[in-house]
Amino acid sequence: MAAALGKPKSTVHSWSVRGSVPDDAKAEIIAKSDELGFGVELADFYPALRPSS
Repeated sequence: MAAALGKPKSTVHSWSVRGSVPDDAKAEIIAKSDELGFGVELADFYPALRPSS
């Protein structure tokens, strides 16, 4: 994903370790994941938005 976003691996890794992605990167991640078929959506960043099952 780092390469697809044009970000250093260390940046994306730090998001993973921290468990948080900066708000200004989320739209780009969602768009790029759609292009690549990963299916990331806004609720992946905000678990409270996920419907209860």
